[in-house]
Amino acid sequence: MNLQMNMLDEAHLGSIGDICFVNGKLVSVAEDSILKVFNINKSKLTLVKTIEVPNCEPHSISSNGIDKIILGGSKKTVDVHSFSGEINTETFENPALAMKFQSEVSKVRFNGTKWVVGISNDSHLSLFNTETQQTIMCKPGHEGCSVKSG
Repeated sequence: MNLQMNMLDEAHLGSIGDICFVNGKLVSVAEDSILKVFNINKSKLTLVKTIEVPNCEPHSISSNGIDKIILGGSKKTVDVHSFSGEINTETFENPALAMKFQSEVSKVRFNGTKWVVGISNDSHLSLFNTETQQTIMCKPGHEGCSVKSG
């Protein structure tokens, strides 16, 4: 599908530019602590709302597409936000801490079932199992992995 930006440029999507899909909507990481939610309709993006995420400056976002949003960023953590229905400010009030890092989180990805991966600016990689609440922590180069309870 060729999505026309409906007069939206990169600045409107967000300066950082990481995106995911949640319940048929496109969610983008914008500047500072702002997420932008867009409807996708007839090959056009329409801004639905902006949401301020308290106590977080996310750089990366991922989702299972249904009821979980994963955020990582300057707070040096990866947080799992669970919700039902529409995404709103309350979605981000009580996150579950999945991982802690020594530096900012540069990338998070969720496989959609149980595994969340986080990568920090200093090349640490960790995996979080949403079912067991255990974290597998790896050193730079992904060597010496060890499991810790969440």
